[in-house]
Amino acid sequence: MEIAIRYHPLWANATNQEIDDALEGLEKYIMTKLFDRTFASSAEDVKTDMDILEKIGLLQRFVGHTQGSAQ
Repeated sequence: MEIAIRYHPLWANATNQEIDDALEGLEKYIMTKLFDRTFASSAEDVKTDMDILEKIGLLQRFVGHTQGSAQ
């Protein structure tokens, strides 16, 4: 893919940095589309993640509440 972009006429006047940035952007875009398939989680992992997310939310409210009363 990199060679195809580097030698394509549309990229003829691009700097190496511009091409590298374009390739990085392309990689990020592709991975956002493939993330769930590439890094598939089990149902147990999803439940654990949700439990942790809930606990983080509770802690954020607690910390926010205690910081607000200390002022």
